[in-house]
This record gives sequence, C-alpha cells and structure tokens, in this order.
Amino acid sequence: MAQRLFTQSELNALCLPGEARFHAALGRGDKMHAKAVYEDVEKAFREFHDIYIKWVATILEFLESTYNVAATLGRWDTTAFHSSEHVARHAIDRL
Repeated sequence: MAQRLFTQSELNALCLPGEARFHAALGRGDKMHAKAVYEDVEKAFREFHDIYIKWVATILEFLESTYNVAATLGRWDTTAFHSSEHVARHAIDRL
C-alpha cells in the first residue's frame, strides 16, 4: 500500500476556503502568520483570475481559427487588440 503524502488534518486544512483560513490565522493572535496567510490567499485569488483570462483567451483563439471570431464576438475589430488575452479581458468586461 502506498504511503500517504498528507495527514487527514493537513488535507482538511487544504480544503478550507481562503476566508476561513484567514479568520483562523487571526484567531491565533500571530500577526506575522495572519499576514502570511492573507498574502497566500490573495496570491491564489489573483492567480485564479490570471488562469481564467488565459483560458478565455484560448477559447477565443479556437473560435477565431475555427469559426471566425468577428462573427462569434459580434463583429468586433480584433485588430485593435494586442493579443488574444487582451480580447479576452475586453470580452469579460462586456459581460
């Protein structure tokens, strides 16, 4: 049988939402630990959005190459954008 990488309590801690992790860190009374947890939660939040933008950009590139993005995105002038990621950010802002 394979050896576990994490204990059950470590797995439970990994499953906590960011807000719960931060509140638990505040409850410990250690300001440095609370600040580190906050920075970790904020970093994860920002990384999630960066990944989402790149995912949308990938979808838009597929639509452009397969179905002609001008028809798909309401006939936008895509030459005004610097990259497919820029198009993705603009598309998300319009939602």
